Amino acid sequence: MFENDTDDSASNVCVKGGFNPDNRESLPFLYAIYRLEAEFYYYLAPRLKIPLPPVSYAGTDTVNRQGIVLMNDLKAQGYTFGEGIPSVSETVSIRDAVVGLLTPEEWDQWFAPGARPPVPKFMEDRERMTAAFKALWASDSKMKCIVHGDAHIGNTFISPTGEPGFLDWQVNHAASALHDVAYFIGGSMLIQDRRAHEKDLLQSYLSALKHMGGPKLGIENVWEDSRR
Repeated sequence: MFENDTDDSASNVCVKGGFNPDNRESLPFLYAIYRLEAEFYYYLAPRLKIPLPPVSYAGTDTVNRQGIVLMNDLKAQGYTFGEGIPSVSETVSIRDAVVGLLTPEEWDQWFAPGARPPVPKFMEDRERMTAAFKALWASDSKMKCIVHGDAHIGNTFISPTGEPGFLDWQVNHAASALHDVAYFIGGSMLIQDRRAHEKDLLQSYLSALKHMGGPKLGIENVWEDSRR
């Protein structure tokens, strides 16, 4: 794969794509997000002035429904990541909770035939649901842009120069910028801390947005939208 085998930067790489043949039939939607991420790095990433992981290849194969991204080994290059390390007691609790989900009683509660709740009658009306989603998307047009779509702390990194950024651009799409903002704040803080500092954090985001050439907006312009 590499002409220069002595190049340490090429000794460890991460290859992202759909390589499990079982998923091709059982989870075909996964291949769409593999292609979406490859298209992000090929088309959009070169135009963005934001910290992104170094990628040496991004390509798609629409015939075989494949998308591949070849990424450098970020850890080897000095990147750190935003996933907190749980304590021993937390690790044991998480392990016990996961194992508990595999007991016959718990498993059948979620996956046995008939366990799935019925779909409400109004949701069977395709035209009504289509109109509802179109109305929702139209209401998100105030700050419409390309969003990450899964902006939780586990998808973050800190570059060797101290810049924060996001990994895993597999579900990027056009939506309100507040989607990512609210998602990240809500998923990164305890409820009581979020409630105490949410407005200050949102104001900090709006100030940074204006400083980077974005619109000048006040809390009163976006507060309700950020809480949807």
